Amino acid sequence: MKNQAPYQNKKSVGKYFLDTSIAVLAQGWAGSLFAPARQKEDGLPVNDELRAISWRGLWSLQLFLTISIAAFLVRDFNLYATLPEPVLQVLGCPPPPTLVHMALAGYVVTVLIPLTIHLLNGDLPVSHWRHLGYRAAFYAFYLFSGTLAANFFLVFATGIFLYLLEQASVCVAIAKVKDNDGQFA
Repeated sequence: MKNQAPYQNKKSVGKYFLDTSIAVLAQGWAGSLFAPARQKEDGLPVNDELRAISWRGLWSLQLFLTISIAAFLVRDFNLYATLPEPVLQVLGCPPPPTLVHMALAGYVVTVLIPLTIHLLNGDLPVSHWRHLGYRAAFYAFYLFSGTLAANFFLVFATGIFLYLLEQASVCVAIAKVKDNDGQFA
């Protein structure tokens, strides 16, 4: 018996090639779009995801340090002495430092609670860029209240402390992955 080619005519060969090309492209596109979700479902190691979280946190820390340098340079700047009278009437009086202290304490609590929950539940740590803006905003709040010079170290130490806690939670997660042979506990 004579061996037959799987595709008798050129039209079916071209159609098969086109169908497989589209399938490969769609799979590659969907694979790159949903790669983190697929890694968790397949049970593949999450070391790359933890490294990305760690690098994101370190970049955020570097930007926070840059913003802190800028805030240190303008810590004695009196915003209300330089603004014209009509702008001051719109802005009103500066916020009291006590309210800014309470806002900073509230922010620290809202960072510590989810961080503790993730650690106790054994979930992957989370790192968001928005926290860089929140931490930097406290420099502006104290600048508006006119007490940035007195409270610069408070904001700086709080920001560094929170970044260190986030990196520590990533280190704990990496240790859990190493203990469980590449699988997150």
